[in-house]
Amino acid sequence: MSTEHDDAIEHELAGLDPETRAQVLEAHRLLEHDLSRLVDPLPPPGFLRGVMARVEASPARAFSRTDQVLSALIVVVTGAAGLGALAAQGSGGLGLAFTRLVLDARELVLAAGTALGALWQVAALPLTLTLLTAMVLPLLMFRRLVLSRAPVSR
Repeated sequence: MSTEHDDAIEHELAGLDPETRAQVLEAHRLLEHDLSRLVDPLPPPGFLRGVMARVEASPARAFSRTDQVLSALIVVVTGAAGLGALAAQGSGGLGLAFTRLVLDARELVLAAGTALGALWQVAALPLTLTLLTAMVLPLLMFRRLVLSRAPVSR
């Protein structure tokens, strides 16, 4: 239906002289611009200033020494691992080294599954309690951390 409508508009515009056609197209462009502003209105005049004032007033969380050391350690270890893999295998063997890493990880997962199966047959109750504790304890600690924070004032 829209192609029929577009064809009808093109047919009507084709019958106009070039100056009138330009005026109609300009009026249409201005109408589209006004409609787009109605659909997506601009924010209030002081919006940005208010947001920036709130951002400036809120204290920034300072990185602890532990965060800084951990970040530096992650960067150094990752860089060393990448350089080591590149130096050991060269650029052509990097894909093979990655494939070997994936296969070793797969073997590790399969071995862990076998070990877990054997452990389940020998000591199902202690294993269940250990896994339950390992899952519930961090959730409780996270809940306590979230509830201990002061509410955000608006």
